[in-house]
Amino acid sequence: MAIRELKREFADIQIEEIKNPQDLAQALEKGIFDIVVTDYQILWTDGLTILRTFKQRYPNRPVVMFTSSGSQEVAVEAMKSGLDDYVLKSPKHSSRLATAVKLAVERTEARHKAAHLEIRLNSLLNQLEVGVFRATLDGQLLEANHAFLHLIGVSTLSQAQNFHLSEIFCCSQDMVHYQGERSPFAERLSTTRYANAEKVGVPPSPEADLQALQPNQLRTAEGKLHRPDGTILWVKWSETLTNVDGEVVIDGLVENITNRKRSEEALQLLAQAGAVLNSSLDYEKTLANVADLTVPSLADWCVLDVLEEDDSMRRFAVVHQDPAKVELARELQRRYPINPNTPHGVTNVLRTKQSEIYPIITDEQLVVSASDAEHLHILRELGLKSAMIVPLLARGRILGVLTLIASESGRTYNSFDLSIAEELATRAALAIDNGRLYLVAQRDRTTAETASRLKDEFLATLSHELRTPLNAILGWSQMLLNKISNSSTSRRALETIVRNAKAQTQIVEDILDVSQIIRGKLPLQVVPVDLVPIIKTVIISLHPAITAKAIHLEVHLNLVEGKVLGDAARLQQIFWNLLSNAVKFTPQSGDILVQLAQVDTEAHIIVQDTGIGISAEFLPFVFDRFRQADGSTTRFYGGLGLGLAIVRHLAELHGGTVEAASLGEGQGATFTVKLPLMPKQSSDRNYLAEGNTTMSHGSQIHHQTQNHELCLTDLRILVVDDEADLRELLTFILEQEGAQVVVAASAQEAMVAVCNSQFNLFVFDIGMPEENGYMLLSRVRSLEGHNRHTPAIALTAYASEEYRQQALAVGFQQYIAKPVEPDEFVAAVAHLAGRLKQNL
Repeated sequence: MAIRELKREFADIQIEEIKNPQDLAQALEKGIFDIVVTDYQILWTDGLTILRTFKQRYPNRPVVMFTSSGSQEVAVEAMKSGLDDYVLKSPKHSSRLATAVKLAVERTEARHKAAHLEIRLNSLLNQLEVGVFRATLDGQLLEANHAFLHLIGVSTLSQAQNFHLSEIFCCSQDMVHYQGERSPFAERLSTTRYANAEKVGVPPSPEADLQALQPNQLRTAEGKLHRPDGTILWVKWSETLTNVDGEVVIDGLVENITNRKRSEEALQLLAQAGAVLNSSLDYEKTLANVADLTVPSLADWCVLDVLEEDDSMRRFAVVHQDPAKVELARELQRRYPINPNTPHGVTNVLRTKQSEIYPIITDEQLVVSASDAEHLHILRELGLKSAMIVPLLARGRILGVLTLIASESGRTYNSFDLSIAEELATRAALAIDNGRLYLVAQRDRTTAETASRLKDEFLATLSHELRTPLNAILGWSQMLLNKISNSSTSRRALETIVRNAKAQTQIVEDILDVSQIIRGKLPLQVVPVDLVPIIKTVIISLHPAITAKAIHLEVHLNLVEGKVLGDAARLQQIFWNLLSNAVKFTPQSGDILVQLAQVDTEAHIIVQDTGIGISAEFLPFVFDRFRQADGSTTRFYGGLGLGLAIVRHLAELHGGTVEAASLGEGQGATFTVKLPLMPKQSSDRNYLAEGNTTMSHGSQIHHQTQNHELCLTDLRILVVDDEADLRELLTFILEQEGAQVVVAASAQEAMVAVCNSQFNLFVFDIGMPEENGYMLLSRVRSLEGHNRHTPAIALTAYASEEYRQQALAVGFQQYIAKPVEPDEFVAAVAHLAGRLKQNL
């Protein structure tokens, strides 16, 4: 899978497969590779060992783990060991492998470039120091120093004593050289140095330290200086004390190293951020840590806005060293939220995916940005001096915006700072992307594990539910064959067999319904339906079970204006499931309320019981497929956990809803089905005459035969089925009604019979070996003679609307699903053969 995905993305890629330890040793020795892609579970080792082996030998080469057998712990441990990316091996996420490889290579190249730049920078700094030293020896810097002093309005070093060092650096961005015998200027420099050095953690030297210095001794130090405008400079002092005729002469150099310090801090920040971002797949926690890292090393303010999965913006973090200012900023955001129509700032970066930099934030810009006078006042109070707004981009998608602001530090952002911010944003975006993909993978894995567990529970339950009636069927059948001769006992046995066979049929029907629901192919025969007769029919059918448990049933069927446009059989199925559940879960002598009422333009069917109730934990899942509150082997109630799922789907297919409510276990449950009512004038229209729909075939046959006598005498019928028991049963049923039956066990036998005899009707099974019923009918229809136009019934265990439509399309006139109901079967044969006699 990995090789296929990579070759599909990179046309010129060269891949070397490692299949054993020998291949690994050779690859390590050659070192001719740019990136390593490894699985976690390998026959002779594991992915962590591979990762550490490569990183020990080639620490700067990227490694990506592409696996389906890892875990969160493995992923975190791998990231700590230097893993660049972690991709789950699944059809849904496999396409991300090429993106991960590309990003890992690009990041490695960027790190190499940064390292080369750092080396080059240090080299230039060394050359600068050498040049300064040589210039000092040649006296050139001294001449430049005098020129500088003249520029700022003094002619001698003694006059410079009135200038504070930070004031001098306010005019000079480079360096100042001084020389003299403990001049006031030097003393002021010393005081300034130690006063500021103390702020950065370098202990001040006592006055005696100057006297203790030996001749020609070089002393250096680094520290911060504060300009009058509030900005901060990093400076480096170099002092040499030379003993000339017993007198001390100070020769020193003060160098502005602010840019170098900024570069060092930036590289250190990126290194720390990389370590934090790679330490965990919990991207929210790591992003918060990265935001904290930027203050104060890169900014006085760090604001992180993240796009949620629904594309809404969430202010993820606001960081400043002063908590009071953080709260002020949050209050500002609450009172003055981001305007999505502004042509600049965060919303513009979101639109364009391009960074914005403001080296100096002017008061005019604040005025333009402010919504009102109070807003402007708060913005001015924050003292914003410079800003960068950078997009968080991963795989071409924008995931948020990183805003860095300088205020009290007086820092002025430049292109170098922007490049650091963009690199930081790239790493943060990758962390967000990886973290979200990991969460998605975790959710998918949890969903898959839940589905697998539910499937196992369902199969175990299905086995139980099928075997239980099968046990009764087989047991009573064997007793009838061998031991029972009493007629009353025989009748009870047969009634039990029929009841359990119907229970098995219902289980199969429910499973088929769920299958059609999942595929979106559950058919509806839509007509205007009156709900009252449907509800009464269900109550009558369940009356024996209600009476057996001495349940008090209260029924209120209020008149509703209009009918429901729907499938009568499916609407009956909804109510039957709800009421049968209520009967099943209500204890002896309990209460059930059935109510039909109109609320506005909806019909509300309410089934309320005093049964076992529903726990708060299970209530959100009560309509899920295959879900049961108790799936254990010690459960009190049977069932597959399909009924309520079917109810919800059928209600939604009719444009309605179903709701469940319960106060908890042991406190009963209430189910409410809400169905839209048709306008009264629409309900009275004849939908069948208008051609909007047709009744189901079974409904048509039942309607047409209920006032007729069935007559199959002398009909010649060809029955084709590969199952001997079913052939025998169908033959018996038809011969009982006077028909002449010819049977065939295969399509070949059937063709012989068709060629040698004429028939009034065909009954063909669909699922047969070698040649199915569709093929057989096609061959028969291609023949010349009487049988070419003989009507045919499709008889099959492939019971779904899809197979019915296919059967009708190839030329069958009727479609009957197994198991066969004898009366329905005979009615279908009589209807198709035209053998109906009117009852007088």
